[in-house]
Amino acid sequence: MYAKGAAKTIRLIRNSERLSRRRIAHAVLLTRTGAAVTSRALRNVQEQLQAGGIERFETAVVERAAFKDLFDFGGTLSGLAAAQTSNLEKAIQNAREFAGEVVSKLEAASARSAACWSARNALLSASATNLMTSIRPPGPNQSPGMTSLHPR
Repeated sequence: MYAKGAAKTIRLIRNSERLSRRRIAHAVLLTRTGAAVTSRALRNVQEQLQAGGIERFETAVVERAAFKDLFDFGGTLSGLAAAQTSNLEKAIQNAREFAGEVVSKLEAASARSAACWSARNALLSASATNLMTSIRPPGPNQSPGMTSLHPR
């Protein structure tokens, strides 16, 4: 059921990319996965994502009591009491791994964006230089405010 909703969202993103003629960075996050075993259904979803060329986070958010407690009691993982929350350390480690992967993806997207802007600026600079070199000073029969373009 969630996979169908994700597929619909991905279609929407791809349509938006096509219309805007820009890449929209996105990746699928698998949540509420089992800590010990990967179910056949989850394996199937992973295979479909890979076959569709859809980027996903390597870190999945495992279903743990600590994550449920956040919704029930609020606060942060570090604010929960280890005595009252099972596997709190594993949940914190899972959250750190996910956060680290998010930061890595954002840094990579930022680097790609910077490279694109750098290439764009270089092209604009080259175009401006070409335009400036193709403008000739006014001839003897032209007033000083008039210029002519070199024939190509």
